[in-house]
Amino acid sequence: MRFSNEIIYGNRMTCANEGVKTGQIQLHSKQPTIQWVADVLDPSRNVVFLDLGRVSALHDDDSENLNCSLTCFLARMLKYHGIKEEEIGIITPLRSDRSAVDTSLKVFLLNLWSI
Repeated sequence: MRFSNEIIYGNRMTCANEGVKTGQIQLHSKQPTIQWVADVLDPSRNVVFLDLGRVSALHDDDSENLNCSLTCFLARMLKYHGIKEEEIGIITPLRSDRSAVDTSLKVFLLNLWSI
């Protein structure tokens, strides 16, 4: 979080309280069976970077759409594993990504906040 705060947000982001700062997700159902999803949702990992290089080779070179689809999929996985919608936050570095994610989440009937 410190990296993105410094690089992208110029240290303007602050945690609401100590619980938010040190909190970890608690999946309320069994661990995901797809290994890469389990790795991404691992509560001990504070930050996860996904290399979409090989995935984009299978996609139509629309990186915004790919990022959006992956973000929505992972949000749905969090919800499926018991995380409430109001506990999920999505940070996007680009306004176009934010708009695409907002639109897609509404299509998937997820009422999530994008920051």
